[in-house]
Amino acid sequence: MKRVFSIRTAGALCAVLLATAVACGSDNPTSGNPANTGSISGTVTFTGTINDWPATGNIQVSVWSYWPPAGPPDGFTQPLDKNLDFPTYDYKISGLDAGDYAMITVGWRDPGDPTGAKTIGEYIGSNPLVIEKGKDSSGFDMTADLTQAGP
Repeated sequence: MKRVFSIRTAGALCAVLLATAVACGSDNPTSGNPANTGSISGTVTFTGTINDWPATGNIQVSVWSYWPPAGPPDGFTQPLDKNLDFPTYDYKISGLDAGDYAMITVGWRDPGDPTGAKTIGEYIGSNPLVIEKGKDSSGFDMTADLTQAGP
């Protein structure tokens, strides 16, 4: 005799699977739960003039767990906009794993060389870059020299 699931049985099975998924949750920082990750923030003060802002490429703030930086950063901002972010930019990079970080950089990405970025500002200061779960580590201010960016 062939058994067939009833609509009631299928509904109950779906409810159990959904409840299990919600109850298990995730400690993965990419899950979007800010209690499991931390953030870092500060202010970038640009030197040079607004005319020194590169005509091409992007300027971004990035945080790195290793010195010298290699590979992709551990976190970064969206590309900055000269009309909104010059002469100072208050940044915050969220979703970072708890732990120690080596440096924060302001970099210009050359569209002709998308595999690398030129550092135009950096923070390697006396305050340790320590990220704690659920907390914002703030006060990591730095300057960035627009004359060192590309075209």
